Amino acid sequence: MNKHGLLALLAVASAALLAGCGGEKSASTFTLTGSGLSSDLNGKYVYVFAYSREPIDSVLVQDGSFKLLIDSVSTSDVYTISDRVTGSAAFVPEAGTAELRTETGTFDGALVYSVTPENGLNTQISEFSKRKSEVENPLLARHQTWFEQWQKKDSLPAEEVKKLEAEKQLIDSLYMSEMNTFHQKEYEANKDNLVGAMIFGYLPFENENDFITRYEAASDAVKNYYFNRENYALFKKSASTDAGAEFVDVSMTDDKGVTKKISELWKPDTYLLIDFWASWCGPCRASMPHLSKLNKTLGDKLTVLSIGGLQETPEQNQKAREELGMNWTTFFDAESKAADVYGVTAIPNLVLVSPDGTILVRTNDPAEVDAKLKEAGLL
Repeated sequence: MNKHGLLALLAVASAALLAGCGGEKSASTFTLTGSGLSSDLNGKYVYVFAYSREPIDSVLVQDGSFKLLIDSVSTSDVYTISDRVTGSAAFVPEAGTAELRTETGTFDGALVYSVTPENGLNTQISEFSKRKSEVENPLLARHQTWFEQWQKKDSLPAEEVKKLEAEKQLIDSLYMSEMNTFHQKEYEANKDNLVGAMIFGYLPFENENDFITRYEAASDAVKNYYFNRENYALFKKSASTDAGAEFVDVSMTDDKGVTKKISELWKPDTYLLIDFWASWCGPCRASMPHLSKLNKTLGDKLTVLSIGGLQETPEQNQKAREELGMNWTTFFDAESKAADVYGVTAIPNLVLVSPDGTILVRTNDPAEVDAKLKEAGLL
């Protein structure tokens, strides 16, 4: 199962120190220029992002142009530059100069090419992006055509709606197949460089252990790429807290500064069901009636503990708990320490622990929890 999109969403951001936009260019400086931008961008800033959603640098657009200087160069990670409205372009802050090129006057579809060195990393990444678009755009166009038809479903006969549902499955399957084939081919051709490092996370992996094994056998370029490093660390934690492992206690602090260990919220001599969830997660919300039923019927044998805090505010979490009638034990983990220790890569994430501290099952599916509870004679 490929969990790259969500892994990229949960990866912990790391700050990078970049210099301002002035001063003379040195041998270790990266310069990015852009021109031909729409007059709508004049007097506005465009922003540089490293690994997080927060900008780490910015530069003003004047007369449809900008010039960005970065003193801390790197050849192991990919940054982006964006106006935060029309799109973004990827680039590597390698020593030398590069140019942002756009055919629309905006950042939509913009690409960055190396000027010196002539065929540097930025050129390689831009050419890869073009090849990817040639494969992906027809697939996305087909999905868009389907979506336009789907919007009219309320006025269509039931048979037509069923045909559209079947067509959606076909379109999704074709997209996955075509993109997997593309990424596999590109990875084999670039597994020793930064393009291959970017692609690695999009490869289809059977499970966390498959990712770990392939990462450990990969090139240094793949291993040094930020998101690959973060995902590897996350998967290692996930694998170490899988079924058969010992329960790991964690100290969590909520938004009011109250610190609790998981063990302090676990009723003695009971099974423990840890539910990692968030207010914005649809499948998490959908599983709450099931958890409520378990809490009600097995209250003296099972402690249900729902831990929130993943990319949500305390207010959002509190509102969701009230809406969902979550009257069992909950905790708002303000720094998501428990999710980090357990290497949570997707939610809902359910961890069932026996009274002796052995993890019996770890899953996204409540039915698998029920199966283990039946094995234990509780259901």
